[in-house]
Amino acid sequence: MQDECKEGKVLKALVVCNHPGGARVVLPVIESLMEKEPEMFFDLILTDNAFPIFGLPPESAQKGLVKENLSIAAYDNLDLHPYSFVLAGTSISGNLEKSFVSKAREQNVPVFSVLDHWCEYNVRFKDEEGRLNAIPDIIFVPDEIARHDLLDMGVPGQQIIISGHPAFDVARKAAEGFSKERREAVLRCLSRGCQEYVLFVSEPVEDDHGDKNLGYSEFSILDGLCHSLSQLEEEAHISLVIKLHPREHESKYDSVVRKYRGLNIISVKDEIDRFDLMLSAKLVLGISSMFLLEAAVLGLPAYCIAPGTEGASFIGVKLGWVSHLESEAALAALLKQSIVDPLRPPIDGQTRAAHFIVECILNTVHL
Repeated sequence: MQDECKEGKVLKALVVCNHPGGARVVLPVIESLMEKEPEMFFDLILTDNAFPIFGLPPESAQKGLVKENLSIAAYDNLDLHPYSFVLAGTSISGNLEKSFVSKAREQNVPVFSVLDHWCEYNVRFKDEEGRLNAIPDIIFVPDEIARHDLLDMGVPGQQIIISGHPAFDVARKAAEGFSKERREAVLRCLSRGCQEYVLFVSEPVEDDHGDKNLGYSEFSILDGLCHSLSQLEEEAHISLVIKLHPREHESKYDSVVRKYRGLNIISVKDEIDRFDLMLSAKLVLGISSMFLLEAAVLGLPAYCIAPGTEGASFIGVKLGWVSHLESEAALAALLKQSIVDPLRPPIDGQTRAAHFIVECILNTVHL
């Protein structure tokens, strides 16, 4: 590799991402790599869900769109030797990233993964037989909790590095320039008389966890929220904005909207900047989304409204960043407080996580 650098050959890295969460933590790492190694070129193997990475400059990155499952034949034909290293997200469906991690290890190409969430470790790193066959050379994790979770699963300690969470640094940077004018722009975009709103961050719980008998779904959670909002005094004038997950269709909650015609319910997907949307809200409510953690990092009132032990096990609740509303009665009581929960101090944490990850990668591959 060092000989290639001396001969002036183009350094190439391969980036593989499936879900948007993984893409959001990998993107700042790529951008930092571009600053540190401007001659490096990136081949991107992405699914439609990895859209946060789509905007990289074409002079530095070439995008290829694929499905989230790689066939056995395609796996057998992979040749990763042209790459200095492979950088991958971790997803909770498909085998795309795991296949490239396994092939990189097989071909002795350095491979790195960045963990975006404290959940579903088995799906992210194990095959259908429960074998740890997709462990990269290094997994970058946000904190000690994630490190211990992976150690308990059997991942060797020397392959886990605590880096901080790159997406949290992005959130902090986005919030620096927030202004009254940006909030007014959000309200204009929402229109329909929206002046104040609570934000519900939706997740495809039924699709991702339908086999776990959780006792609730995103539909039942949203129905309880709408019922509580409908009990408020009419002069409250509080709208409900639903932030749809990237894998959710715009019409997903049409039946809920029809049921609660008296409420001003607005669904949005990607037409409004995610940080402006959360910063403009009175409350941020959800189930177990990273969106809640990002809101908490910025000091916004963030609440997990999953009932019972499932909500208590959410990492945001365990860290003390996100408050847990265990019942619809607790949610109703919160909403009746005229929604005056004050801003909290922003969450301190490791910053410049992407830069730290880049230094580790470059030191490992000796670029």
